[in-house]
Amino acid sequence: MNQKFLSSKFIYSFEGLEPAFSNPVYAGSKYGVVGYTRSMAANTRMHKVGIRFTCLCPSFTDTPMFNSEYFEDLKKVDPNGPVLQMVTKAGVNTVEAVAAAFLQLVETDNNNGGVMTVTKYTGIQYRHGKPLTNKL
Repeated sequence: MNQKFLSSKFIYSFEGLEPAFSNPVYAGSKYGVVGYTRSMAANTRMHKVGIRFTCLCPSFTDTPMFNSEYFEDLKKVDPNGPVLQMVTKAGVNTVEAVAAAFLQLVETDNNNGGVMTVTKYTGIQYRHGKPLTNKL
């Protein structure tokens, strides 16, 4: 018997996976969402009723909120700052790259509890890719 699943996808930030001392409140809220996603995925009742939980955490993405103009300003204002170092390390995604990652997340059936990242330099990766099992 094929069971149909309702799939709950969350899109958050790479900062939900890495410390960000320059913006701890933002990072803390993102850590919370990643933890919520993984905790809900581990709930066997959710699986029994056919609900899966996954999360996409893109790094910096070229959008109106963070674009090349902002990046250039950041270089002038704080050339050795932690944000610029993170941007330099991860790169800046295109919206298309993030959309491709989201489609992959949606189209994959066995990724309950999965936390996917997408960065310009490392591409699409799962941080927590194995389905979670409730051990209670």
